[in-house]
Amino acid sequence: MVKELGDIEDVIRHLERLALIKFTDDERVKLSSEIRKILNFFNQLNELGDLKDVEPLFHVLDIESPLRDDEPEVCSIPASELLSNVLREGSYVKGPRTVTG
Repeated sequence: MVKELGDIEDVIRHLERLALIKFTDDERVKLSSEIRKILNFFNQLNELGDLKDVEPLFHVLDIESPLRDDEPEVCSIPASELLSNVLREGSYVKGPRTVTG
């Protein structure tokens, strides 16, 4: 059986410290409920017992992948046209900044 992780409020405070955020009272109530549901779900999984003889399931339905195979093709657009409006730094293409601060 999955343990209760101590007091749910302790878990929520720990999550706040890890994520560097502060939950509102409404968020705390909702998060507490969700944590309990997660623990109950794991307890249900534990009740299934020994599953070593059960073959793993990769998809609920027995279907093939809907994705096509990758097939390389020659691009009909000239490289100079594709690279005409990119930012460059030396011989590199410079992407937009994703981290600020």
